[in-house]
Amino acid sequence: MKTKIFVFLFLVLILAVSCAKTETKNAGTASGQKTEAQAPAPQMTSEDAKADITALMEKRAKEYKITYELSTASGPQTVTEITMAFKGNNKRIDSTGSVNGAEMTNSVFILSDKAYLCTEQPQKMCIITNYQEAKESSFTGSEDFENNLFRYNIQALPSRTIAGVNAKCYRLVSQSTADICYSNDGIILHIKTEQAEMTAKSYSTTVPDSLFVLPAQPQSIEAYQAGLVPK
Repeated sequence: MKTKIFVFLFLVLILAVSCAKTETKNAGTASGQKTEAQAPAPQMTSEDAKADITALMEKRAKEYKITYELSTASGPQTVTEITMAFKGNNKRIDSTGSVNGAEMTNSVFILSDKAYLCTEQPQKMCIITNYQEAKESSFTGSEDFENNLFRYNIQALPSRTIAGVNAKCYRLVSQSTADICYSNDGIILHIKTEQAEMTAKSYSTTVPDSLFVLPAQPQSIEAYQAGLVPK
């Protein structure tokens, strides 16, 4: 999975600068809970499975909020939970984890044609960042699979209950293998590769506008480095 945890990579820069400056349908099974298959895997060809996934993608809800538990190989930056919210042209991704052992939560906001990186600890601040880079960053890795289904041999897997709802699951096989599960409204509830695994803990198809309010007045990285407060 080519998962760019964009927020945490950028946070390393923010920490370095700081040192230099001296609802809902919240259903839920337990976090990361593995469930038994509800039914045998449907019998279908790879082409039928691709068509099935394409149909689910086309039905994907335009407004939803979902929280994933994430497990990856350990390292200096470790993200353990990601919450994503989508509504209209707005998108927000909250990442919780640790940077060099320090627990942190920070956020990417993509609001219409602007993007911001924000944190509330140890202080509230928002940095204006590159919109295109933020927009194209992959937070689940699913984009790589969904945009290139033709490259994979796909088989249907048994359905599962994830975050309290039935999930349709598939295995994508090429040079690498990935398992991916969808809700009936096209939301990805689970994705697993050799490098990482994400499983939904809860999700809702109702998202309040308040989620897209920045926690602090945004400033440029140059102004932040210079210790300036925007007017």
